Amino acid sequence: MRVLVTGGSGFVGSHSVKALVEHGHDVRLLVRSPGKAPGDVAHVVGDVTDRDAVHRALEGCDAVLHAANV
Repeated sequence: MRVLVTGGSGFVGSHSVKALVEHGHDVRLLVRSPGKAPGDVAHVVGDVTDRDAVHRALEGCDAVLHAANV
């Protein structure tokens, strides 16, 4: 399953990403700062308040884990 994680570079999100990857899921992050994204996880640069970025990040995903804080 492909899972989009918002807030994946934060404390809760990063632990969630690790667990998802360990359980065999394909993970994609929506990140504001590409330098904070783990190198082995796909990511889309954007913000949860940017509708177009969210749509790009959601493309092809089966689920979302929303861990971002506004």
